[in-house]
Amino acid sequence: MPLVTAATAGFGLIILAVVTWMLHHNIQNGTLNANDAFGIRTKATKSSEKAWDAGHQAADPLLRVIPVFAVAAAVLSLVLAVFLRADGDDANSVVLLSSGLGYALVVALLLVAARKADRAAKQFTQ
Repeated sequence: MPLVTAATAGFGLIILAVVTWMLHHNIQNGTLNANDAFGIRTKATKSSEKAWDAGHQAADPLLRVIPVFAVAAAVLSLVLAVFLRADGDDANSVVLLSSGLGYALVVALLLVAARKADRAAKQFTQ
């Protein structure tokens, strides 16, 4: 059962890694235009094209490393599940704890990236 738990939790972390990597990739290529569908959308970043670009450039260093942490957390959960083959609450708890910490780290980094983007974008709104 820990393997199912790890696969389920890991899948979400991989999705977060892919989406964050796509955002980073689009910023680096200059193909991320201001829109309502994809990107860091705050009042400040949506205020102008310059604010959008400045905000995303400021957040990009974090957006580059978030996928690494997300994939590492997913792999760690899977490795723990393989080594803790025994069914039971203890094995599931360890796997859930490791993936939960991975999610917490990714969300915290995303919030910091959004804050950096918002601060940088505010320079163009005042």
